Amino acid sequence: MATDLADKKASANPTKTFFVKMITKDILLEDCIMDLIDNSVDGAWRCEGSRPMGLSEGADLSKYSISITLSGASFRIVDNCGGMTLDDAVKHAFSFGRQATETNEDYSIGVYGIGMKRAVFKLGTDIKIRSTFTDENKRRLPFAVPINVPTWVTNDVPPWDFDIDPDEPLAEDGVEIIVNSLTPGAARSFENPSFIQNLRRTIGRDYTLHMNRGLKISINGEVVPGTQIELRTSEDFTPAALRIQRRNRGHGTWIRGISSGTRQASRRRSRPISTAP
Repeated sequence: MATDLADKKASANPTKTFFVKMITKDILLEDCIMDLIDNSVDGAWRCEGSRPMGLSEGADLSKYSISITLSGASFRIVDNCGGMTLDDAVKHAFSFGRQATETNEDYSIGVYGIGMKRAVFKLGTDIKIRSTFTDENKRRLPFAVPINVPTWVTNDVPPWDFDIDPDEPLAEDGVEIIVNSLTPGAARSFENPSFIQNLRRTIGRDYTLHMNRGLKISINGEVVPGTQIELRTSEDFTPAALRIQRRNRGHGTWIRGISSGTRQASRRRSRPISTAP
C-alpha cells in the first residue's frame, strides 16, 4: 500500500542555539571587539557627512571617542558617535544578515551587517545595548535592547525578535554595549595582560588613519596611540603621489593623476584602464 506523501514536508527550520553557535564559532575575541569599533567609526564619519573608506582630507574626528572597559567580570564599550536610530534598530541592526534587496552601506567599513550580534554573543550571555540619537526634529531619543541569551534561545518559534525598551539618555548621542556573564574564553582573555597589550597594539595599527583625524580610542582608561606611518625619501627618490579621478566616457574608465618614482620623473599622465562599454 502506497504512503500518501502529498502533505509531507522535511523540516528545515533553524534553531536559535544553532545560529548562536555557528556565527560565533570561527571568530576571535579580538575580531569581535573590532566589529564593535567598526560600528562606532562608521557613526563618527557619518556624523561628519563622509565615509571611512573615503578618508576625506580635512575631516576632523577630534570630538569623537570610543571607550572600552574590560575585565574578567564584564565588557563595556561606549561611544559618542551619533547613536543608532530607532529605525535602524527595528529594521536592520538586529537582523541576522542583510536582506537580498539591501545594498551595502556607502558609509560603512563593515560588509555583512552581522558584526554586532556575532560579537556580543561571543562575549557573553547577559547583554544590554543602549542608544541615544537625535531625530530630524532635534529630539534626543533613547532606547535599550536587553538580550538574555539563555532565555532567548528557549523559543525557536518565529519571529526572532528582541524587545526594545525605554531608557535614560546617554550623556552624549552614541551607543553603549554592556556584556555581563562573560563566556569562559572571554573572561580568561580579559584578565590576561598580554591579551590587552596585543589588543592595544592591533587597535593602534588598524585604526591609525582614523586616529590621525582625531578619533580617540581608549582601553581601561588609557588612550591607545596610533601607529606612526613614515615613508623614506632622498634626493634621488620620493614616494609616489597619486590622485585618482574616475570618469565614465561611455567606452571606459579613465584615471587622471600624478605619479612620481623619482623627482626627475614626476609628471602628469592620463591612461585608460578599461575599454569595456
